[in-house]
Amino acid sequence: MPNMKSSSNKAKVKKPMPIYLIILLSIVCVIAIYLLVANMTQIVETLGWSNHSGMLKIVKSPWTGWNFKQPKDTVEYVAVEEGQAISLGESYDLNVDEVTDESLDLYILGLFLRQGGGLNQGIDLDDGCFLANDFTLARGETIELTTCTMDSGTTWIVTYIK
Repeated sequence: MPNMKSSSNKAKVKKPMPIYLIILLSIVCVIAIYLLVANMTQIVETLGWSNHSGMLKIVKSPWTGWNFKQPKDTVEYVAVEEGQAISLGESYDLNVDEVTDESLDLYILGLFLRQGGGLNQGIDLDDGCFLANDFTLARGETIELTTCTMDSGTTWIVTYIK
């Protein structure tokens, strides 16, 4: 009688993947797709694939005359499109009238505007405050928008970067 145990030509059968592992991988895939879709606008804007032609860097600098310790600055990057109203917070909107590769035509109401050689200087509360300001911001140029207050307020430093 031949020895049946010595040489077997049977192929090894792989065990199927456990069901809990299949469910776990499915959940991870669904979450990854959700996060990708939820952040698609930001990803598209960051890579420059959207139809806008501009990007603003906005540094918000709150200040107070009541304390030596000042609040921290925040930085935000905003894609720019014609007709857009960019909320600066505190009831102020920076309105975009026109976007070109070289400049932006903007409009702001209620903030003091410093442009060109007037950056980092004090403001005149009697001249330029609470007026409507239509202005052009060239690519690479920086402006300052400041609340018209004396004891505390906010300055926004806005640069057309792209």
